[in-house]
Order: sequence, then C-alpha cells, then structure tokens
Amino acid sequence: MKDSWSEKFNEIGRTETITDNLNPEWVKKFVISYNFETVQKMRFEVWDLDPDGKEFLGHFETTLAEIVAFSGRQFVKKLSGIPNRDCGDIIIVTEELSSCKQIVQMQFRAKSLTKLSWIWRNDPFLVFSRSNEDGTYSVVMKSEPVYSTQSPLWMPITMRVRSLCNGDYDRTIKIDCFDYRSNGDHRLIGTCYTSLQRLTQGPNDNKYPVVNPKKKNKNYTNSGFVELESIAVTEEITFLDYIRSGTQMHFAVAIDFTASNGPPRDPQSLHFLDIYGGRPNPYEIALRSVGEIIQHYDSAGMFPAFGFGAKLPPTGEVSHQFPLNGN
Repeated sequence: MKDSWSEKFNEIGRTETITDNLNPEWVKKFVISYNFETVQKMRFEVWDLDPDGKEFLGHFETTLAEIVAFSGRQFVKKLSGIPNRDCGDIIIVTEELSSCKQIVQMQFRAKSLTKLSWIWRNDPFLVFSRSNEDGTYSVVMKSEPVYSTQSPLWMPITMRVRSLCNGDYDRTIKIDCFDYRSNGDHRLIGTCYTSLQRLTQGPNDNKYPVVNPKKKNKNYTNSGFVELESIAVTEEITFLDYIRSGTQMHFAVAIDFTASNGPPRDPQSLHFLDIYGGRPNPYEIALRSVGEIIQHYDSAGMFPAFGFGAKLPPTGEVSHQFPLNGN
C-alpha cells in the first residue's frame, strides 16, 4: 500500500498459506484506516509457496476508494503480471468495522457424520463464514480437524464478535463441515446456517442437521448433526476503559550510582553532567520520556525517586536504596 506522494509500496500484511488449492479462501483479515481525502493505492500479490521456494502467480493494483465503493459486496478483478497467461481472479470484500468490543467463545460437537470413505473414518473440521450484503459469504474462522471420528468434539473457538458478524447478532452465519484431506482437496460433509442471536440461546436450542446440496438421492435427509456444546460472550476491556473507570498509574524511579557508570565528569558516562552545553544524559532522557506520559495518569503528579550503589555521607558506606532528595 502507498499514498499518492510515496514512490514505492509498503507491505501491510500477509495471509496464511493454504495448501494445494486453486480456489483459496483466506481467513486473515486486514484492518486499514480509510482516508477520504487521500489517494491510497493498493497492490495485491499472489504467490505459490513451496518447500523449494515461492513462485509469483499474479498481482492487481487499485485504490482503497475503489474497493470501498463495493463495501459489503464482492470486488472481483483479474490478476495480471505474467505475459500470455490467465492468472485468475482476485475477490476482495470490504466492510466498515463496528465499535463492538465483545468476544465470543464457542465449542461445537458433531454426531453421526456421514462416512466419506469405505476404509477410513472422517477427519472433520468446521469453516465459519458470515454473509455479505450481496448474498455471498466470507470465511472468518476455521477449526482444527479432529482425526478419525464420526462424532468429533472440537476445541473451543475464541474470536471477536466484530469478526464473526460485525456486531450484527441477526446476521446469517454459515457453518460448513469438511472432511480434511492432506492434499488440500477437502470434501464437504454438509452445511448448516445460524446466527449469533440464536447461538447465544445456549446448547439446548442449537442442534443443526448438516446438508450436502450435491446429494440428490430422494431418501437423503442430512449428513449428520452439528451441535453447540457451549458459548460465552464477554466484553473486551481496553486501556481506555481502565482509565475512564479511575485507574491511576504510578511511576517510581531507581537510578544506578555504581562505579560501572563512570565519573559524572566523563562525557562517556551515563551520569555525565553537561554544565555548559546543557545536554541531558541518558538517565535524564529516559526519565523525561516516561514521566511526561505517566504524569497525566497520576492525580498526585509526584514520582518517588531513589538511588542505589552510592557511598553516602557521613559514613561513606554503600547504600542500596536511598531517596535522591536525601529525605
């Protein structure tokens, strides 16, 4: 990404790698500040990552404003960059983030999933997608596979409500149940639909038959059931929440006076006192940098300051803790 006055693009992030898949749907999302008054140019590059290295598959350049104009809908464009070759399409979905600070933790299990192999049991995993305004879906989370079972219990999933449904509890959530394949050719077991509003009602009201739309047998009803095992929605507490609730931050200082710092008349010493030039030493710089920030969060505005490793009068004994003002 780069602004109109920049000469080169700066990388702002990379997705995860999806193995052996010509139609990947990446889960990782990128949060970007949109400035209406600035031309924000963007470049998307697609690479094939192998153990022997990586291969360039294509790129696409646009502006953030052009993508934002398709907010809630799929922005589909051709990749280019390799002569005489169709590099495929890139699909981008954008949406303005809500201010929702809630976090949801869910755990799911499945029962009686249809076996997709005559020899092996399934290795099922779940893919969660949220609906877009144009009726399409965007992947937001994938569970880890549970191996060799028709009735898996997946590990709890924790994510921001903003990522799951952008704070809209009634938004449709699609849950796909796949049989994991190491070559990336995962097989769909079945699909079900729900919403966070329904999920928050608890396990008793959340048992879903998963249906594979490709099965046309007239006797077919479903490929098993996915059930909600548990759910909890909590509020994410931020630094500002603590400050607004009256949290105070206190700052205490301890300065090293041991001989290893060198004499204060030596310009190389951390304790050097520049009487004529007035240049602060490293200790003064550190104290000022931290203190100028912390002072706004301490109603008293007084910071205790101590020293250690100095010989104090009148006895000349080394003290390992003393107030700098001698009080």
